[in-house]
Amino acid sequence: MALKFSQLAIFCALVEEGTIYAAAEKMYCVPSNITSRIKDLEQSLNVALFFREHRKLNITPEGRAFYFKAKAILEQTRQCQNLFRQPHPIGTLKIGGLSTLFEHYIQPQSLTFLQQQTTAQIHLLSASTEDLLNKLQNAEVDLIVIDHPIQQNTLVSQKIATETYYFVSRTEQLIEPQQHAYTDTLLSCQQSNQQQALQHDWLEQQHIEYQRHCQLQCYGHILDAIQQGVGFSIIPSTYLIEARRRQLYTSAIPALSQNISMLWQPHHPSALLHAFIELFQIEKSP
Repeated sequence: MALKFSQLAIFCALVEEGTIYAAAEKMYCVPSNITSRIKDLEQSLNVALFFREHRKLNITPEGRAFYFKAKAILEQTRQCQNLFRQPHPIGTLKIGGLSTLFEHYIQPQSLTFLQQQTTAQIHLLSASTEDLLNKLQNAEVDLIVIDHPIQQNTLVSQKIATETYYFVSRTEQLIEPQQHAYTDTLLSCQQSNQQQALQHDWLEQQHIEYQRHCQLQCYGHILDAIQQGVGFSIIPSTYLIEARRRQLYTSAIPALSQNISMLWQPHHPSALLHAFIELFQIEKSP
């Protein structure tokens, strides 16, 4: 027979008060109720928790061991009951995104969120667009941020920014109009398949060829490499100031502009999730 919360409460009251009558008064019930509940509990556990000697009720060694466990369960149950009675929401929000979007879109909002929601936690996850969508649909994350809108009836998609991409190299020579250019290395970061295809098409249109394609961890490393004379890249506008600070050549590519979007499940009830969403200046995706 499964143990009941009321049995544990009555047992602990009897241990702490010392008599059936005092325990009954504490639990607002009749003494016979205390007696029957303790009897049921002992039968359920198949062990004696108390014994009588000279009209005095004494706890057994087994009863002492059970008391500490029962007391801990009662305290944890009370904590669970009071968990969401706090002035601020409590919980752990799981946010996923492309690694290239963390620095400028996810991390700043996460820090602001933690400052406002002092009893909340955030877990951040970096993965590919396909993996992020799978995790979102399987409820392994609460919200994802990717570099293009997704039209799915099962998800809500809202635009948070529009990002323009820039060609960046050490010199202007590679991007001269209608000239057949050649360099050895294209440098890139984690991107969606759609963005990779758009960039590949644009490079072909510009007659820019390369011998190898290297994927680095972040755009900061890419700019380091270009500054050292290794290859070229296509970077988002959020890294434009840094590229120009390094005196690298940059040229806007309007055809590669993309919407940065966040997605979540439409019926997600979490107050924490909606507090995070409200931090963004939201524009609905077309």
